[in-house]
Amino acid sequence: MGRLIDADKMKEYLQNRLKEAEEKFAYEESKKKARHVTKLLCDDVDAQETVDAIPLDWIRNYISNLKAMDVVISIRDAQAVSVMVDKYMMEQYGNATCGPDYCEIGGTHND
Repeated sequence: MGRLIDADKMKEYLQNRLKEAEEKFAYEESKKKARHVTKLLCDDVDAQETVDAIPLDWIRNYISNLKAMDVVISIRDAQAVSVMVDKYMMEQYGNATCGPDYCEIGGTHND
């Protein structure tokens, strides 16, 4: 399973590393090589396939908003979305056991 990253932050990180490297290089030729490699890496980042992703912070905020509505159906929806996030985190980090209330969506029951 792959990881989703923020490509813009990755490029910013590479640019910052380039600045650090340029400060250490005494020769202009070395600085040019570092700039060239950084440009190639940034181009590689741009060339990667993009996927739709919803940040977990946004989902957690949505859950909080549903709970704050304090209506039976919104609380039920909040619980369902919360279970979905828990299930995702279990699978993401290799702990696919689950509790009795959400094993029906997959995983190994752990009594």
